[in-house]
Formats: sequence, structure tokens, C-alpha cells
Amino acid sequence: MGYISLRNNSQVIRIVMLIAIILSLLSINVLMDGTKPFTKENILNLVSVDPTNHLRAFSDEEIVERVKERKTSFEITPAVESELSTAGASPQIITACKENYVSSRNNSTPTPSPVTIGGDEPLSKNEIIDLLKKKVPSTKIEKEVEARGASFSLDAGSTAEIKSLGGTNSLIGAIASKYVAVNNNPLTKGEILDMLQKKVIPSKIESAVEKRGVDFTLDGTTTAQIKQAGGSNSLIGAIASKYIASTNTSTNTSATTAVNTIISASYYDCLDRALAAFKVKNLALVTSETLKAISINDKLPQAHSLLGYANLYLAGNVIEARKYFTNALDRGGEVSFVVINDRKSVSEKVFATMEGGRTIGDIAKKIPGLSRPSPPTTNSAATAFVDSCKGSLFISKNRVKFQADDNKNSFDVPTSLILEADINKSYGKERNAFHVKVKGSGDEKKNYNFAMTSAFTSGTIQRFTIDETNLAISLVNAERTRR
Repeated sequence: MGYISLRNNSQVIRIVMLIAIILSLLSINVLMDGTKPFTKENILNLVSVDPTNHLRAFSDEEIVERVKERKTSFEITPAVESELSTAGASPQIITACKENYVSSRNNSTPTPSPVTIGGDEPLSKNEIIDLLKKKVPSTKIEKEVEARGASFSLDAGSTAEIKSLGGTNSLIGAIASKYVAVNNNPLTKGEILDMLQKKVIPSKIESAVEKRGVDFTLDGTTTAQIKQAGGSNSLIGAIASKYIASTNTSTNTSATTAVNTIISASYYDCLDRALAAFKVKNLALVTSETLKAISINDKLPQAHSLLGYANLYLAGNVIEARKYFTNALDRGGEVSFVVINDRKSVSEKVFATMEGGRTIGDIAKKIPGLSRPSPPTTNSAATAFVDSCKGSLFISKNRVKFQADDNKNSFDVPTSLILEADINKSYGKERNAFHVKVKGSGDEKKNYNFAMTSAFTSGTIQRFTIDETNLAISLVNAERTRR
């Protein structure tokens, strides 16, 4: 069988050729650097892509996860910390930059690439445990589980083990909802021929043969049938022996890992350039770079999210924004809207009274923390958004969160606790205000009131404001009902 392993290595040759083609298209620096650490400028672009309007395409949580994956190439001195803080970086982001700083003076070799999660089959418990031990971010593992599924069902022991290694509740939820029973029965000749006729890549069939084996032996007729259907010599060798000698397996794994590393680096390089372009409002360059990133890896959500964000706030194109926002959410990512939050987040009963036309001044005495002189009018325009803050409303498959610019009124709740998202009938109606109703403990329900910042830029509500508001509401409700 050693003869087959050394001579029939067409798969290895194809992979090596693929690497050569990719290298001819990508800068040599990408190969040398792997996924390059964030520079200070990269972080500044992430935390405040528009210093005038404080637009934030990505949440603190998303930025922290990416910093953990890629590390940083700059040291956090008091001056740098002040610069980042002024630009909008939260204490969590600054701490992540400090903890993940990699000094070039202490590294004569390139920064190691992050662990690459390869394959397309459901993840096993051991694979997830191994990834957590290697410090792969829980959010990254969760996205793989969402895409590929999990081959095991959770019990108390496995749940506790995953949690003890840093697995989040969100990861646990993904594993529970994405369990797929894996067929470990040996492959039949009919199954292999069917996969070849459906143009499944022979290397994938070979991988399945190595894991599951086959229930038939080769003869001249069967070999000819498999070859005629497009089977490679390497696949034939795997079928003949039930597995391939470790020499080829090791070579294939190394080559595949090299390709994945190059692709990952190129994707994030494009994203870095797109963020820099967004900061100077260069829509054409943002579009070009995000589309390049999407062509490199369509399964990652960040480029889709940024392209939707750019269409919304640079072009005012709500239709295109919806398309790319939906793509990002379908890929396990998050999307964001620039909003004004009315700090009077009140109970459902009080909110119903406000919607009925009474003012905060009429009922403030009964609500702790809302006491203030009564406005001279009963028009909600006189009370709505008087006490407010600017920030970003983030929507994802598992959560809805508001990140206030001053961090004083932020919240983060699972989508399972969102009871409603809808236009206000009265309170703040003149600004097309909307509310998100959240279930609290027991029978408690709380309403958070928002309006788009575009509603404050002119005396009348613009068509864009209405469409933007409806888009945010529809996405919250879509994720709330996604099960």
C-alpha cells in the first residue's frame, strides 16, 4: 500500500497547484504574516469609523473577539490608551489590546496564525473541547456549529465541561439546537457512485471513506465504474485499503491548512481596508474591498455586515442594506443601527399610559427615577427624548443589545426575551419612534424607546428615516421568531 500512497498523490498535486495559484494572486506579505495583528490604526477604524457621527459597525464584543484572534502589534501606553478612549474604545477593548499585544522585538519569526477550523462535517464533542483548549474564541466555534452542526447531544457532564473551558451559553445553545445524527455505517458502492455523479469532490468522498470505511471490495468492473464517474486514484486507494497511509493524510492536512491561512489573512486584509475607506466615506472603495472579502470567504459575516452598513449610512440605500444585513445574520453575524435612546425605559403599564397621550410629568411622581418638573404641554414631543443618549442598536441571531456612547444606558438581552418590536402609536411619533419590549423576571415587561438619528437632522421625518426604522424593526422581529 506504500506504493499507492507515494505514486497516486494527485490530490496533493492539486492542492500544491492551488497554493501556487493563490500565491500568484496575493501579496507575498500575506503569506509571511498569516493573519496580521491589528495595528493601532486598525483599532481606531473599528471603534470609530466616522468620528463626526460616531457610527459603529461592530460591537465591543465582536471587536474583542477579533482582537483575541489576531492579536495587536502596538503597546498600550498612557498616550495610546487616551487616544483609543477618546475615539470611542471601551475599557473592554483597551484591556483586550493590552492582553493580546505581541512585541515584534520578541518574535523573529512571523506571528503564528490562529487555529483554523477546517472541514464541513458536524463537529464532535472532542473537536469542540480541543478548540476551546486551544483558546479559539467561543463565538468562532459557535459560528462553525451553526454552519456544520454538532454530532453529539448535550448532557449535564458535557455541558459542564464545555462551560468550564470557557464555552458560552450561546455556544451551548447552538450545540443543543444544531445536533445532527451522524451516519457511521460503511459506505456502499452505490453511495460512492451517487456522490461522484452529483459532482462531490473526490477528496471529500475519500475523507468519508477514511472515517467510515466501505462495505465492498474492489474488482475490475467496480474500479472502472468509479474511475469513469470521476473517481481519482487516491480514492481508489482509500477504498482498497479502507484507509490511506498517514504520509498522504499528513501532507494533505498541511497543504489544506496553508491554503486556509492564506485565505483568512486575505479576507481580513480586505476588511481592514474597507473600514479605513468607510472612515473617509469612500463608498466605492468600501464596496470594492468588501466584495473582494466576500469572494474569498462568503461564509464569514463581517464583510456582509459592513457592506450593508455602508449602503445604509453612506448611500442611503435601504434595499441593498437589507440584503447584506440579512446575509450577515444568516451567517451568524450582527448588524447595527445608529439610534437615539430615550432613557425613560419604563414598565409596560407606564408605557401604555404614555402611548395614551399622557406626559411623563403627569405620572412622574409614581415612577422612581423619573421625577422632574412637568412640561407645560401634553404633546409627547415635549417629553420624548428630552433625556436621551446616542448609541448603536446591535441585532444578531441570539441577542439584541444597545451600546450607548456614554455606556450609561446599555443593555444586552437574548432574542428569546424580546416580546415585541414595533412603531410607537403616540410617544415620540413625530420622530417615528419605536420600542423594543423585553421580558423581565416574573411578569415584568420593560419597553426601551428608540428613534433613528436621521429623525433629528431635519424638522420633518424623511422617507429614509421611515424605511430605516422599518428595517430595524423587521430584523429584530425576524431574529426574535427565528427558531
